[in-house]
Amino acid sequence: MDKIYDLSWNKDSFIEKLSLFFKSNRKERKRIKSNDNKIKAQGYSALSSTYYSIVGTAYAQFKKIFKSRRFLLIKLPLFCFTWGILAYWCNIRMLFLSNKVFKLSGGYKNMTTGMCDIRQSILRKRGRYLEAGECIKVGLLKSKVETHTLCLLNIGLAEIYKHYGNQMKTQRYVNDALEIAEQVEETNLQQVVRIYKHCANLVDWLEMGNPLPGRKLREKAEELAVKINAKDQILKIGN
Repeated sequence: MDKIYDLSWNKDSFIEKLSLFFKSNRKERKRIKSNDNKIKAQGYSALSSTYYSIVGTAYAQFKKIFKSRRFLLIKLPLFCFTWGILAYWCNIRMLFLSNKVFKLSGGYKNMTTGMCDIRQSILRKRGRYLEAGECIKVGLLKSKVETHTLCLLNIGLAEIYKHYGNQMKTQRYVNDALEIAEQVEETNLQQVVRIYKHCANLVDWLEMGNPLPGRKLREKAEELAVKINAKDQILKIGN
């Protein structure tokens, strides 16, 4: 198994994510130093995706600490000097790297759908919803869109409309993502776990207090994550 893949999906400890950070940087160094802008953009995009994932894991670990509250006075300072520093660096750099992808590619029209998906996720994380929406719409117009990426782009639009309080359009894009996800479940369990996890959070908001629909999606995501031993996703689902 690819070590990078294993560290990204199947590991959730600080040491393992720190190892992912260094291994990813070493792996992408060759592409980033290329004289071909297309190859260089691919390297920056992959690295920005790794940083985005690490930030998400760090946040889930932070929530886990407060949820248990055991040894909080010991765990919290330790978190700040481990996960906190790593997440802070990754959070700053992921948008910087994504901006490089945008410039090297000459705009969204020349970026792959995968690159568009990574960038829209990062833009939303930084509160740049209008630009994220533009990125998604260009991504959806491309001729070659992988099924799971189509789901994730729809989820991105749902998150944007949720931010603006538009329930109708949020519901529309969540439904579109869930409908397409059934196809993904047969071929790519790793991605369908992410899809169900994101949709569960959106459904929680749409249901306005009814926890059952979101809980069912979350349970399904966790069941699939356990099946493929995706510890990182299990952590994020539970926190």
